[in-house]
Amino acid sequence: MRGTRWILGLSATMGLMISAHSAELAATDGWQAWQVTAVENAPDLCCYEWHGEQPERQVCKLDKRVRGFSTHEVRSSEPGELTIYAWVQDQQIHYLRALSSDCPAHSDREILRLGPIDNATSISLLKPLLRRNHKMMDHALAAIAFHHGNEAFRILQQRAQAGDTLEQKKQALFWLAQSRITQARDYLMSSMRGADEPELRKHAVFSYSQSAALDRDAVLIDLVEDQSLAHEERKNALFWLAHSDSSEALDYLQAVLLR
Repeated sequence: MRGTRWILGLSATMGLMISAHSAELAATDGWQAWQVTAVENAPDLCCYEWHGEQPERQVCKLDKRVRGFSTHEVRSSEPGELTIYAWVQDQQIHYLRALSSDCPAHSDREILRLGPIDNATSISLLKPLLRRNHKMMDHALAAIAFHHGNEAFRILQQRAQAGDTLEQKKQALFWLAQSRITQARDYLMSSMRGADEPELRKHAVFSYSQSAALDRDAVLIDLVEDQSLAHEERKNALFWLAHSDSSEALDYLQAVLLR
């Protein structure tokens, strides 16, 4: 996903330049966009207007520089396509947005469309944003998470274990759960009980509770019932279980109230 130099596009100023050691964005300031293969079971990454509990897709207005991601239900078990929109100045990314490729996006400025690139090249463009205190660190981590392939998983797991900050570790846990819960399940389960920092154990439980895992409520119930855990950890699991509307969770909570 992530030595001859070659150029994608018409020229070095109209495409993506890649060398053996780095990938460079086009030497054009403004919006640049490229497509990559998305991870299987990726949710719909787009902009929504909510009508009650029913979301309606909206055009994403890139110039508003929204902080954060909006997702909806999983759309396909097959790998789809992800579009990365980057606001570039002096070949450096200053703002980033990752959207499902069929999500409508608009800017009042021209968007330089670089076309499809391989996931390794895309990740190499995004990795510099993961450094400590970079304002786009969260966006870059989330965008990498939805890239198909083991390199994205490796980066997320490494950041969850040894990120520069506690916040980066927490973000990596969350995006592991959101983007590839089947692959990340064992790691998240281990983190719930074995992470060195209490805040990480707590966040692993939250992340799992917000994932698409079919056994998420059963896992939370097991944590609540595990008397070897600290009271606060069991209470945290109960808190997130109470946010579930599944029949399994509701039946368990009712039984707890009747004890």
